[in-house]
Amino acid sequence: MVSNTDSTAREPTVTKIYIRNSDLTLERPIIVASYSDDTVIADDAHGEGMTVLTVPNQLLGGPSPGSLGMASLVTGWRERAGQMPVKAEAKRRIEAGFSVSDQLNALYDLVNAILQYGTDIHKWPADVTQRKLVYDEGFKYVADIREKTKSHGAAMPRDPGSDKIWPQRLAKK
Repeated sequence: MVSNTDSTAREPTVTKIYIRNSDLTLERPIIVASYSDDTVIADDAHGEGMTVLTVPNQLLGGPSPGSLGMASLVTGWRERAGQMPVKAEAKRRIEAGFSVSDQLNALYDLVNAILQYGTDIHKWPADVTQRKLVYDEGFKYVADIREKTKSHGAAMPRDPGSDKIWPQRLAKK
């Protein structure tokens, strides 16, 4: 028997949503905007004072009292979301600061430097040493984000997107 369903056309199981920071304390925060998780959209696309959350689709509810007909998250969304919003925020921060492709390029450059100049970085040319220092900063940032993600594991922070609860963002160089 042939199936008419295309496994590549499945509905996404998670959604990227925008919620006002001030609504995060509500039992059912109002969803200002929602997008498929694979949609590329700037975190500040809906202005200041918004938090971007990635949540399972099961947490998307209909309108709640006082939401003026706008969709809201379901009651108990924090407990039901688990670590997903925190891990998604960590991923966003890593991609913005030192993306996976940047990390791979850095590793490639470092391996080439070792093969060409040896393992003693004191014998490396100044420009190669400087690049290594920049890479080290990036790898430390990734490690710090991952460590912070673990510490947020016990309970989701009030605002998982707040800069106050994460290491300082890495400046692009």
